[in-house]
Amino acid sequence: MMHFSIPDLQQFHDDNGISYTLYFFAVGQNPILANSDLLITFLYSAQQETHSVKMHEVDIEISLMNGYRIPLSVSSTDSSSTILDIACNYVNLPKELTKYFSLYLFNWSCAKDGQPSLKKLEEYESPYISQKYVRPDDKIILRKSYWDPCYDVDLMIDRVSLDMLYLQVIEELDLGWLIADSQTRDILSAYEGKKQKREYIELARTLHHYGRIPAGEAVTDAINVGGSSSDSAHRVRCSLASKELTLQSITQPGREQRYKVTRMRCWRITTLHTVRYQRGRQLV
Repeated sequence: MMHFSIPDLQQFHDDNGISYTLYFFAVGQNPILANSDLLITFLYSAQQETHSVKMHEVDIEISLMNGYRIPLSVSSTDSSSTILDIACNYVNLPKELTKYFSLYLFNWSCAKDGQPSLKKLEEYESPYISQKYVRPDDKIILRKSYWDPCYDVDLMIDRVSLDMLYLQVIEELDLGWLIADSQTRDILSAYEGKKQKREYIELARTLHHYGRIPAGEAVTDAINVGGSSSDSAHRVRCSLASKELTLQSITQPGREQRYKVTRMRCWRITTLHTVRYQRGRQLV
């Protein structure tokens, strides 16, 4: 008969936390390993086993950024790429343009408050499982997947992709993700009224924060947003763009600083399970 003991969780966390962090950092920085079929298949199977989901037909809805719904009948275990292809085909998007789009979980309430609201559905995820069991309050949406605005030009040559980009830009302006003065808003409204979609997008591309996604609020030293080293800490709004992080002061919106991001230095590993406490310390 074999005997074994379960190690103390806190001791396990202390002894192995750094090692696991370095391990996941190495995996995440290795594009060959991170995109390998073996790893994707493992994570894909792990999600199904975690939630005990068997293959069966389900009805799901994919939304565009204006709320237009795409009803689909799919398998409960279909991957993100499979459902992406089905959704793009449903709206008659040319197959060669599918690579510019991805499926996301999106929370409109969080988006309106400037809080983190988007989560890209990765290849190893089933959109049905991720929405139902992990983030049931979110919607599955179809939106552009690239950071560099230069790719907008590729979408503006096709009617369907132009419409999808146009609707997304309108929604981002309504959500306050883009900053426009009253004069520019009047011009955009005129373009929208006349259905001048290309002109609308071209002008929107010149707006402050175009292509950025809100990442919530944080506290940082005042010097990081243009203040002096003697100032107190500042609450800031964070937003993400292509290899760039923007910090904007909440109390003084005119104070803003952008930082280039070339790589991630560490990962924070947490679980989806209930957090437990022991001796006043938080365990995850």
